Amino acid sequence: MKKIILLAVTLGACFGAYAQGSIHYIIPNGIRAYTQKPTSIAVKTLDPWGEMLTGFLFYTGPDPNVFRLDHFMDGIGLRTFLVREKDVLDLNAIQTEKFNELYYGHDYTFKEGESFYMGVYTGSAPRTSEGLYETPLYGWALLSNDTGEITLKDSALGYAGYEGGIIVGTSTLVPEPGTWALWALGVALISCARHRKS
Repeated sequence: MKKIILLAVTLGACFGAYAQGSIHYIIPNGIRAYTQKPTSIAVKTLDPWGEMLTGFLFYTGPDPNVFRLDHFMDGIGLRTFLVREKDVLDLNAIQTEKFNELYYGHDYTFKEGESFYMGVYTGSAPRTSEGLYETPLYGWALLSNDTGEITLKDSALGYAGYEGGIIVGTSTLVPEPGTWALWALGVALISCARHRKS
């Protein structure tokens, strides 16, 4: 009887982790560029009414290395950050202000020929007044200053749960802490069951 209970708990923990992990998915073509000047970067968002777009664009002035960040489509919130390859962009990093946030209406310098990563965070509806989202999407865009024009080189966008995230420069989503805990419990119970058997 004890073995059956242990097996049921083990399967329950593993299934719970799988079920949580199964809601994590990359959104194909989730970030894309429109090439008319100024370059605009569109980011897909998902909400109860279907797919929508938000985004940002870069205006350049007399100096081809200085760009003003502005809204592409307003109405759905979007937060952008300067990040680096292999950084983990998740709720914890956003809340602890690990990355420099880029703000609309501000000027930023990107030298000609320079590539840089922008992290993006958006969702269907604000969770709180702190700029967090109930169903958040985490992503990144590799951008470059090509002769005074910002161009999109690569990107990824995905849903990883409220506290999940994405590893910049990859399509790897980071599960929420609860998912890791359930997997760890499942592995521990399987190891315990094997140990008792031998």
